[in-house]
Amino acid sequence: MMDASRCQDDHPVRTGQARAGVVAPHAWRRFVVAAALAAGGCIPWGPLMAQSAIWHGAVSLDSQLVDRGLAMSPETPMLQGALSWNTASGWSAGASAATEVRAPSRVAQILAQVSHRWTLDPDWQIQGGLSYYDYPGAASLPAYDRAELGVTAQYRDTLSVGISAMRTFASGDSSIRWAGDVGFRWPLPWRFSLTASAGYSESLATRYRTYAHSQSHAYGDYGHGDGGPGYYGHDSIHAYAYGHLGLAWTHGSWRVALDRIMIDPDMRRQLGDLAASPWLGTVSWSF
Repeated sequence: MMDASRCQDDHPVRTGQARAGVVAPHAWRRFVVAAALAAGGCIPWGPLMAQSAIWHGAVSLDSQLVDRGLAMSPETPMLQGALSWNTASGWSAGASAATEVRAPSRVAQILAQVSHRWTLDPDWQIQGGLSYYDYPGAASLPAYDRAELGVTAQYRDTLSVGISAMRTFASGDSSIRWAGDVGFRWPLPWRFSLTASAGYSESLATRYRTYAHSQSHAYGDYGHGDGGPGYYGHDSIHAYAYGHLGLAWTHGSWRVALDRIMIDPDMRRQLGDLAASPWLGTVSWSF
């Protein structure tokens, strides 16, 4: 899966959410506002325009859209595109979008990012960035629309360690969640490489349940009940572990990968279809 927020080769239902897969107007407005704020207030654009800058892009085909071990799309081919602008001083800004191949007009994910990279020595780099996620196609999921501030330390092209603070846009929820991620890549013969990652994140989701006559059942799609007898309660999934183990092949601008996705068994059991498919395939081309 191509994840523009991490720049590696190798996530309560909103009021007024449009039906699944259709881009809600307010989603575009939030995207434009976030990009404008980044361009106007976060980067000293004047001095940077005088420096040499490089554009990068990537297009990928994935078997599913995955965010920290959780499925943000059905198990169907997903087309993703990303474009970034990078300067010699370490600043970069970029955006990406994802859509289902079978329904290209339905945008599943919008992402915008501003970041800066510092080179400590030939082996170590530090990157700090602010990202904005929007999932306009996730009407039946908890709100994963969020702003995320993260810092990542990277050793060569082998090891990365990062920590992120996340603020969801769910109505009435102003709490900050935290996540930590470790990534690993080891080159193998014939252009192959072994990849792995592990992470631990506070959940952005709350699973709603209803109780009637001392018997409980979970409502599907994490929504509210049908107004029947009983009272409403909720079970919060506070934190969970996730990761992957994969094999990748690269040749020039092309990359093919197959990953085994892993997630906390309790999380998979409680979320059911929201847990990502055990296998994720990716074919990408960068330019």
